Amino acid sequence: MPQVQNLPTSKPNRILAEFRPTSVIVDTPAPEVPPEFWTDLINFNMRPGYASRVKGLSPFFLDTLTEPINLINVKQGTSNFWVYMGNDAIRVVDQTGVVSVITPAIYAGPVLSSRVNSTIINGFP
Repeated sequence: MPQVQNLPTSKPNRILAEFRPTSVIVDTPAPEVPPEFWTDLINFNMRPGYASRVKGLSPFFLDTLTEPINLINVKQGTSNFWVYMGNDAIRVVDQTGVVSVITPAIYAGPVLSSRVNSTIINGFP
């Protein structure tokens, strides 16, 4: 359970709390979670014994040429690719921001977004 302590940096009438969370549980209602767990974190990484801040969100590429209907991340070795499907084509963006069209010849757009899904099988999207 988190313990409130008078730390050396505490000022009069102000107590700093020292929390030692165990981890984060987000799929259980907050009243049912034991006090040593947190129920929500944004931009934090849990490590044994403490939570550390991480940078927030940033765009991974700026110009998609079309509005993505479906997006999937693929890693090949040390390379990282984002494959996205639009109404007119399927494209891939590499980690340097280079966009390539990988649309198959039988691609029929426009596509209903409710009928699109993706998966990775043996490393291939």
